[in-house]
Amino acid sequence: MAPLLRPVRRVLAFAALAAVAAGSPADAQQRQPLPPMPGERDPLVDAAADGVPPGFYVEPSITLGQYFDDNIFLSEDNPQSDTFLRVSPGVEAGYRSQRTLVTARYGLDGERYRRHDELRDLTARQQAAFDISGFPSQRLLLSAGAGYYETTTPSELNLTSGIVTGRALAERLEARGLLHYRTSPNGRLRGEYLVARDRLEGDLNSITQQATAEYRHQLTGRTFVSVDYVIRDFHFRNRSLRPSHVIAGGIGYRVSPSAVLFVRGGPRLFEEVIGPGVPVPQNPEDPTDPTAPPPTGGGPVPGERRIERTFTPEWSADFSSTLPRGTFDLSFGRTQTTAFGVPTIIDTIGVTASLLYHPASRVDLRLSPGFYHDEIEDTLETRTFRAGAGLTVWITRHVAVDGQYVYSHQRGLPASLQTGLLRIRQSVASIGLRLTARRRPDPPEPVTPHPQERR
Repeated sequence: MAPLLRPVRRVLAFAALAAVAAGSPADAQQRQPLPPMPGERDPLVDAAADGVPPGFYVEPSITLGQYFDDNIFLSEDNPQSDTFLRVSPGVEAGYRSQRTLVTARYGLDGERYRRHDELRDLTARQQAAFDISGFPSQRLLLSAGAGYYETTTPSELNLTSGIVTGRALAERLEARGLLHYRTSPNGRLRGEYLVARDRLEGDLNSITQQATAEYRHQLTGRTFVSVDYVIRDFHFRNRSLRPSHVIAGGIGYRVSPSAVLFVRGGPRLFEEVIGPGVPVPQNPEDPTDPTAPPPTGGGPVPGERRIERTFTPEWSADFSSTLPRGTFDLSFGRTQTTAFGVPTIIDTIGVTASLLYHPASRVDLRLSPGFYHDEIEDTLETRTFRAGAGLTVWITRHVAVDGQYVYSHQRGLPASLQTGLLRIRQSVASIGLRLTARRRPDPPEPVTPHPQERR
């Protein structure tokens, strides 16, 4: 626990520094940051677009939903269906100015099933998060945060791998820090650190640490290049692994005033400890004598501990576009990750898309398909397809009706390796009523966007 708390303390200290450096509200009116490079986001501008009010605020909310699940235990041979009621109260508090954004959120889900009363749980899902962002100067952005997530369906947290697993109590505690510095009007330096601890049914599953340093330079009005270095450190119980290192380069192109394409790739060096770790020396003259000194020269001593190094390509591509009535994102990439229930690293390839569309002023339509191919130690593989569709109709600025449908289909070995499942299908449909103190922001105007600078 101590090795994890040290990075968390660093992130919290980083957050305090960002709050102090952000300055007073009197200075906020003078913030005029440089125009963003393609693909960059301003957390304060995004918060204002999401309807976060200026100054101090407290916003409670509650959602009542009726759900139908055709495979509540994620079984291959004996799928069981049920309906259940979910009540989701939550609250968000924070502070927003033109230089500082501080948010704290907490929410939980209580579920009551119609036929499987043993699944009733007042805290089937809990999440708490704290985030702070500040602009000490026009060129510098500091951001930090921490989060805690608890759920009885761990698949919800396997976002990178998409792996579907059975019901179990899963917990994730994470902390992160981010630094953006504009070295020049055409250059930007980014540093990021993330640490996460995952537990499954109260037992340590993994600890992940990742640090990233990236430099991005804009060559022309439409083209930019980047170079980055990433180090990842994975820790599993009773397993010794060494960090992996990635050095990658990228190129981005502004296809249109509202669309950006970015492609990145490079080699990944991964080192793994092979062998029992206890040398077993042998005498060439008398192989039965275990006390004889080891031979000199030649190959490795039988049973010795050695390091195996492998080079694997890591790459990604991302296309994002602002539509006249919404946004569209398409991502494709290969990377390393972890999943609940899998006691080793996963090499995953994922293709995901996200569409947010406003067919009318009070209607939001969401589509999010994704396909994942996961390899576990080059011997096991899993293919997962997951698609979601959602529709929100705002009755007033504080009341909305939500409808959602999620379908998932997995072939191969699931996260719960002991179960031996080979194929899992699941469909979940829901309809609910949402009441929130936050006023719904006005949707974007249905016009073709033009290039413009923020503030």
